[in-house]
Amino acid sequence: MEQQEVENCWEKRLQVVAAELEGLTGRGQEIRYLISQSKMVASPSSELLQDRFRLPNCAVGVWLKPTRKEGRRCWEAYAESELILGILHLLARIFDGLAEHEVPDVPVNLLSQPPFQHIVPQSKRLGLNDLLKIYLT
Repeated sequence: MEQQEVENCWEKRLQVVAAELEGLTGRGQEIRYLISQSKMVASPSSELLQDRFRLPNCAVGVWLKPTRKEGRRCWEAYAESELILGILHLLARIFDGLAEHEVPDVPVNLLSQPPFQHIVPQSKRLGLNDLLKIYLT
């Protein structure tokens, strides 16, 4: 892979996810899409489900375990809600393996911007943007 491709990796993955989201019409399709994304997430490890990885102030259980490996950001995440789990899977598709030098380029309010603003309920954006901030710091 060329250096330029590596540097823009998350942006290219974002474009793929954005194209999928933009192809959805209606709330029913969006919900089915998020549920299908949630089905792609492996069962959480018992380590992930420890209280220290559970995000506070969430109405449903959400766990995030960010790690660094070989100069890249990785994460393991899980949610009790299928819809939130689907959104977490989309974020993992975009950001898992993010290179350290790419971190400053990621907008921390990404979920409030198109195409996510249509699929992420307003009531969930703040908490999920906070989750993204935790991953990026």
